[in-house]
Amino acid sequence: MFVKPHFFRVLRHTLVPVCVAAFVLSACGTQKATSQSTSMKVTRGTISQSISGSGQIEANQESDLNFGLDGTISEVLVSAGQRVKKNDVLVRLQTDDLDQKVSQAQANLKSAQASLDELKAGASETDIAKAKSSLTTAQLQLQKTKTGDAKPGTVASAKANLETAKAELNALLNPTDADRQEAERAVTDAQNSLQSTKDSASANKTKAQYSLDQAVQSLTTAQASYAAAKHNWDYVQETGNDPTNPTTTNSSGNKVANSLNDSERQQYYNTFVQAEASLNNAQTSVQSAQLSYDNARQQEVIDVQTAENNLASAQAKLDALLNPSASDIAKAKASVTSAEASVASASGAGTATDVKISEQSVAQAQSSLDALLAPATDVELAQAEAQVSQAQSNLTEAQQNRDSAELKAPFDGVVGAVNVSAGESVSAASDAAITMIDDSLYRVNMSVSEVDVPNLAVDQAASVTIDAISTAVLTGTVSYVALTPTVSNNVTTYEVHVNLDKTEAAIRVGMNAVVTITTQEHKDALLVPTVAIQQGTKGSVVNVERNGQTEQVDVKTGLTDSSNTEILSGLAEGDTVVVTLSTGSSSSSSTSNNNSGGGIPGMGGGMGGPPSGGMGGGGRNR
Repeated sequence: MFVKPHFFRVLRHTLVPVCVAAFVLSACGTQKATSQSTSMKVTRGTISQSISGSGQIEANQESDLNFGLDGTISEVLVSAGQRVKKNDVLVRLQTDDLDQKVSQAQANLKSAQASLDELKAGASETDIAKAKSSLTTAQLQLQKTKTGDAKPGTVASAKANLETAKAELNALLNPTDADRQEAERAVTDAQNSLQSTKDSASANKTKAQYSLDQAVQSLTTAQASYAAAKHNWDYVQETGNDPTNPTTTNSSGNKVANSLNDSERQQYYNTFVQAEASLNNAQTSVQSAQLSYDNARQQEVIDVQTAENNLASAQAKLDALLNPSASDIAKAKASVTSAEASVASASGAGTATDVKISEQSVAQAQSSLDALLAPATDVELAQAEAQVSQAQSNLTEAQQNRDSAELKAPFDGVVGAVNVSAGESVSAASDAAITMIDDSLYRVNMSVSEVDVPNLAVDQAASVTIDAISTAVLTGTVSYVALTPTVSNNVTTYEVHVNLDKTEAAIRVGMNAVVTITTQEHKDALLVPTVAIQQGTKGSVVNVERNGQTEQVDVKTGLTDSSNTEILSGLAEGDTVVVTLSTGSSSSSSTSNNNSGGGIPGMGGGMGGPPSGGMGGGGRNR
């Protein structure tokens, strides 16, 4: 409950007419007013005005920490109440898979970078030397083809080729039992492989179908949960009431809206967020399961087709062995004839076809050498650089995922709560694993009336008392005054933060505190008791005793607190002011007010304070 300065001004103007009415009535009654005067000195001192309010203690920072990826808790390194430093590891997930992905990404980056460096540097001397050697060999071979080669080795090679061609023709015309058995065994193996492939592919497809059905069922459940959670959260946002129990019965027996507090609203919001995350996960699972099922169907077709092709090939080889075609026999005989011609011409020049083939080999070797000697093109460099960039991006992502497997303290502070344990599974949608509190600074957040906020400014001094620590009076300063208001039930307030100075008091977050902020302070001010000031025809006046006589002096007033008023002009330190107090005595006759200041009897004259000074809420004279 805030004590607002304008409350005293309202009280002042409310009491005046009430007291006047009381005075008129008393003049007709049985009370007879008498007056009593006393003298008081004008002194110097400090006077201030202040604004009071209440709020709760908050820490400088408070953070709920959670993991950004799914995983299993490997170890919890802290406990509630433990003090930690910024970047200290608090909780760690199991990281074997993540470490492996980082290593793989590092290797891929090195490979891509090496390829780029090699492309920029050009071919090595060794590669160029090999290419030149290949070109020389091709040129020599072309020369030999054109001019002929009568070396014994060439003739021997042609004869060996002839013997091979004759053996292949004989195998077609006269197959052996071993060849036949081997061909039959190949057919049997291919038949067994086909059946095994069909069984395995069908099983994989059935398993994928089951997984898809399960994922669809989970999605249906998640959709229902999300619809219910969204309906409840929409209702909370629109009405602020409990969607489960919209009304409740008050102490008078009447049904009223069952409004939610912040904690209950947060529970509905958390349920909505969790349901939305579960829905997204379920949708992703259905997509993944559908993809797996489609892949299983496609792979079944591919694997069965491959097995059938293998069987057909084995059967064709067996058939060819048992019943060689006329075409195969003709080809084998042609090979024998060609080999015989090669033996005959081994010592002579090659045919025109041979020369053409050798020329193509020379051209190919020359092209390969030219490619090594030419610099990399812009397109090749761009492709290699893109591969390096992609590898770097993959490494960064892998390292970020690895870093996300460790919850680290975002600042120096105290562990407020630990909500996980080793072996527990967590996800990005889970509740906070760790709550951190930065207790390097405490503050009080309070709401101040629009009437009082113009008097507030950053760095104003404040005193703070805490309900739970009644003996401690703490000090602080205003650190923040909101520029935009908060309006609730047509009441406008502004948020104000007061930072507490360092203290040994046992402060805890959430404690209730009362704050008094000094808005104005005048030191070495001329002060008189507020009861000495009366209201004259032209403004504030004070009765002053001079040379044994009492005279009325016009004064200009400044700040006013609960007991004194600041005098800006009209008096000097040491002056003696006369205060007239009214008292009552029993009488049956009416009396009149003879107070020279025109004040209310019994109120010291001029009740309500000087017009040029303002009553400050919670003001005090120090």
